[in-house]
Amino acid sequence: MLENVVRCETELRATLTGQQKVLLEQFEKAAFRSLEKADIIPIHMEHEQGELESEEQNTRNVRMEQFKAIIGSR
Repeated sequence: MLENVVRCETELRATLTGQQKVLLEQFEKAAFRSLEKADIIPIHMEHEQGELESEEQNTRNVRMEQFKAIIGSR
């Protein structure tokens, strides 16, 4: 599944114009800066491993949905 996502992303990026690529890069940099802060789990919070894996998958899903929204809006 991940391989398909990577392949689709590569194909989509190949269709972008120069200006769209610049805008996408700017968005990704800003989005990842804000998501890095959101990914930090306070030390005082205790989670079981299963919960952490679920949260990590949810974070990846949110990032993918944000990427799809950007690509789809162009």
